[in-house]
Amino acid sequence: MSLQFIMGNSGAGKSRYAYEKILAEAARHSEKNYLIVVPEQFTMQTQKELVSLHPAGGILNIDILSFQRLAYRIFEETGGSLYPVLEETGKSLVVKRVAQEKKKELTILGSTLKRTGAVSQMKSLISELKQYQIVPSELDAWAEETGEKKLLAAKLKDTGVIYRAFEEYLENRYVTAEDVLEVLAGKLEESALIKNSEVLVDGFTGFTPVQIGVLGKLFRLCAKVYVTIIMDEREDPYKKAIPHQLFAMSRKLVQQLMKAADEAGCPVEPEIWVKRSAHGRFLPGSRMDQLEQNLFRYGKRRIVGTEAGKRTASKAGAGTKGENKKEIGPSTLENAQETKKEHLESGQDLKQQGIYISVAPSPRAELEETVRLIRRMVREEKMRYQDFAVLTGDLSIYGTYAREIFEKCGVPYFVDEKHSVLMNPFVEFLRAAIEMVVQSFSYESVFRYLRCGLSSLNREETDAMENYVIALGIRGLKAYGETWTRGYRGIKPDEVPQRNLLREKFYAEVQPFAERMKKKDATVRERTEALYALAVQNQMQEKLEERRQQFEQQGQEAFAKEYSQIYGIVMELLDKIVEVLGDEKMTLAEYQEILEAGFAEASVGIIPPTADQVLIGDNERSRLKDIRVLFFVGVNDGLIPRYDAGGGILSEYDREELERADAKLSPTARETMYQQKFHLYRNLTKPSERLYLSFAKAGASGEAQNPSYLINEIRKLFPEIPVRDIEKKEQPEERLEMPRSGEALFLEELGKAAEGEIDPLFEELYRWYAAHPEAGIPAETYRKAAFLRCADGVIGRSAASALYGDTLKNSATRLEKYAACAFAHFMEFGLQIRERDQYELKAADMGTVMHEALEKFSKKLQENGETWKTVTDDTRDRLIEECVEETMADYGNTIFQSSSRNQYRMIRVKRILKRTVWALQQQIRQGEFEPGEFEVSFSMEDSLSAINIDLSEHEKMRLRGRIDRVDLCETDDKVYVKIIDYKTGNTSLDLVALYYGLQLQLAVYLDAAVELEQKKHPGKQVEPAGVFYYHIDDPMLDQEEDETDEAWGRRMLKALRMDGLVNADRKVVELLDRVLEDGTTSDVIPVGKKKDGSYTSYSKVASPEQFDVIRTYTRKKVREIGEGIFSGNVKISPYQRDGATACAYCEYQGICGFDQKIQGYEYRKLKGMDTELLMKAMQEITQSDQKE
Repeated sequence: MSLQFIMGNSGAGKSRYAYEKILAEAARHSEKNYLIVVPEQFTMQTQKELVSLHPAGGILNIDILSFQRLAYRIFEETGGSLYPVLEETGKSLVVKRVAQEKKKELTILGSTLKRTGAVSQMKSLISELKQYQIVPSELDAWAEETGEKKLLAAKLKDTGVIYRAFEEYLENRYVTAEDVLEVLAGKLEESALIKNSEVLVDGFTGFTPVQIGVLGKLFRLCAKVYVTIIMDEREDPYKKAIPHQLFAMSRKLVQQLMKAADEAGCPVEPEIWVKRSAHGRFLPGSRMDQLEQNLFRYGKRRIVGTEAGKRTASKAGAGTKGENKKEIGPSTLENAQETKKEHLESGQDLKQQGIYISVAPSPRAELEETVRLIRRMVREEKMRYQDFAVLTGDLSIYGTYAREIFEKCGVPYFVDEKHSVLMNPFVEFLRAAIEMVVQSFSYESVFRYLRCGLSSLNREETDAMENYVIALGIRGLKAYGETWTRGYRGIKPDEVPQRNLLREKFYAEVQPFAERMKKKDATVRERTEALYALAVQNQMQEKLEERRQQFEQQGQEAFAKEYSQIYGIVMELLDKIVEVLGDEKMTLAEYQEILEAGFAEASVGIIPPTADQVLIGDNERSRLKDIRVLFFVGVNDGLIPRYDAGGGILSEYDREELERADAKLSPTARETMYQQKFHLYRNLTKPSERLYLSFAKAGASGEAQNPSYLINEIRKLFPEIPVRDIEKKEQPEERLEMPRSGEALFLEELGKAAEGEIDPLFEELYRWYAAHPEAGIPAETYRKAAFLRCADGVIGRSAASALYGDTLKNSATRLEKYAACAFAHFMEFGLQIRERDQYELKAADMGTVMHEALEKFSKKLQENGETWKTVTDDTRDRLIEECVEETMADYGNTIFQSSSRNQYRMIRVKRILKRTVWALQQQIRQGEFEPGEFEVSFSMEDSLSAINIDLSEHEKMRLRGRIDRVDLCETDDKVYVKIIDYKTGNTSLDLVALYYGLQLQLAVYLDAAVELEQKKHPGKQVEPAGVFYYHIDDPMLDQEEDETDEAWGRRMLKALRMDGLVNADRKVVELLDRVLEDGTTSDVIPVGKKKDGSYTSYSKVASPEQFDVIRTYTRKKVREIGEGIFSGNVKISPYQRDGATACAYCEYQGICGFDQKIQGYEYRKLKGMDTELLMKAMQEITQSDQKE
């Protein structure tokens, strides 16, 4: 028995030397067993390489194994019972379950383990503890030792609780992968395969204590054990490992193995040094060779050839008390000429073995450049795609871009990562089904389930049912079990039975599942069987197979592979849940947590669909072999080296504290940073010919980024290497490696062409793409988009007539909509497009409720023989409460009863309306006006010229509307009309908005009311007294100390003062507010008087003549808008005024595509005017119209 190291630089040919040595020995001793132990992911690759190296292509007495495979091989030989191995998913399930059971004992981690990913972190920590052979009792001891660090101590105690429960749960049931190696160490002595065999351990950079235990047994039982070690030939491998040095990991590994050999009584033979020779990866003297010799060798001068041999020979026996004499392999100088000859014969030269550095504007640009270079080398140098690899420090970002860009350019690739199954529709379907029952069939959970696309309802049926459910607020399984009969504003009567059929189909699908899941004392087995039954009922396997075939036909191999595996993965998980936890009873919420933990651990491993493809991997995880060119992308600070914030159960600070207490676990972040250099060294020296390094100026989100320190390291070694800026030095033709890769260039040139700058290259590109649609570039679609201009916005009179008929039935609000934006009016009233109804209270609903309640209040006053002026406070408050309750009883399908929040809104509405009727009563009492009518509808008055307008011989417009309140005051010769409109928002009268047609409502109401009253009082002159907005509100006013109730009431009344426009006639003002005196401000109307009796500057008044101008101008504006609608004007031309635009809160923004960057799209900018200029402008317009 003996141990012998095979050492050499990265790329020196250690593995090949060792394989050839084993092959030669195996050929000479066919009766002997030879084992090669490599990392799990290298077993197949190593077997392939050995077969290719064997002269006869056979390796009958050589086994290639990983540690795990070695274990099963020995168990198979020696027999004996071994409990089933609990793999990673099973561990997560057990961790989650014991955490649920022990939650009362957990002081700090109980809530933490409910977070996404926390169970996986705890599982990893337990695996780490087992690998380092730490038992639960040691955690308790550590907690005592770190007692001053209360948070750390609490974590350790909680971890101990879970770890102990985990071990107890597994006892006599399962073993873990870590346990397997411990069992293996005990079984090795019984194995005939191991005794007197020779073992090669290759490809490892470190071992866990458990693996060291297995190796210790091999040292004692095997005839010989070889271990390959990466070590610079100029280094002393037996020196103490200093963490910051490049080969510290290798030195530490040597020390571990020598200690294990010593304990096993196994002698250590002189190490074999494999020098850089014909078997080596690099051409001597090339940049790649120089990189390997000098990277991260701080303060060392380069030593090659015989000088290196002398130096290593002088250190013979340094690690074994002078007994070892190093066996030196062929020197570099002896083989240099032969190597150079071999490389030249294969077409290589020193220039080909190069290092290149580039900078790109973004990660996307980096990968686009990478693909272009790969395509060029494949085309011009006859390389194969398998000769290339792409590594990055952030595969989550670069892998996403790589899939898109490599796919687009037709370059075969394989992303070396496992995909989480959480976003797969089948997994989402099962998760949503559980959530639906847990959430008692809430709207969100039901349609999360249906939107997976795997239920019995198709997409159109789901849309239709969702609209119905949203509009009527349907919630709970019971509601889905009852016949649907109700309708709503946006549904036709014959559509309700159709929705009922969808309800029946959905209910039949989920009701049995829900009943089984809601069972309180159900076991895990019963719940899992219910989930499985739901999947079978919905023909899940068949649906997934259909999707797999679709992806295969579309050439999306990665998705096809995922869908071919996902059903088996899920079924395996469900089987594992039943196997591990089957007979346990748990609540549905607990079962949901268990299932989520299992899904979070499950992943899809995509097997490479072909051998000839580019490997895209992670700098730390992926292992490279036999590549000629490496592209290292994303060499930015923060990614290379990668900063790990230590987001596990134990933080980085916790691990450092434990290390200070001699409690050793995995390397700390500081040690990991040093180890990353070693991994960088290994990966950067993997390509045999070329190394391309690139970094991005900005990250995927546009944030500025700095290059990694690695870039400076390379440039210090090779100052002559330039940093190529892809943006500055790229020629357009270089971007045309493949039809799809020219898309970005085509779009850039198309943008220039749209501005009049047409390049011949673009013309040629456009013609080619237009003639070759199979290239996947929609040239014509892109051209139309680039040359898009705002349409003229006219649909024509015939189309308008077809949409609106011969008579426009308009409200003032509709006219205002057209004045704000003709296109929005066309969408709402022409095409009648509107947002779907939702079972919710909006601001408009609250306004409607308050309007209806106030109307009912006025009617109740009349029915009870009361008037606004005479009704008592108690009667007033009682009546308004009754009116609110009646209005809300069946409003919006009883929406006010649907939630506690909406029931509170009922209380709030009562409070506000009590304040409102109080204020309205005070305002009426303070003047001479009597409320005439409430909710006055003038649409039935066929004879009113104000609302019946002839626009042409065949086109008419009829205005509709309801005036909230008309107050009248009649004298001997006149009738004064006061118009009041109730508003729940902060609307104030704006004459400029009226001028532009944006606020016509009060003016239209006034014109109609005056004409209507004139017909009722033919012998008297009817004159406007004012138009007002009353803001429905209940302001919060604190009563000041010593303030009387009367004084507080005056303040409240003033806070609720109406806004509007008042007839400036002093007699009218007195009729509106009899208590208004000189030098005071009215509490009820927007008027103030100076001491001399004149009006203050902030008074909103207009003379009777100005009121006539407003009425006349309003009629003209209404006519103008009507004519515009009939002309077919639907132009996208929203207004803009003082920063406000018609686009704010417009529900049609996603349809119109308004964008000022596109030619023809612009706002109509409205100018402001003072009142005097405004009235003058209105008068001039009306006079000129009368002359015409």
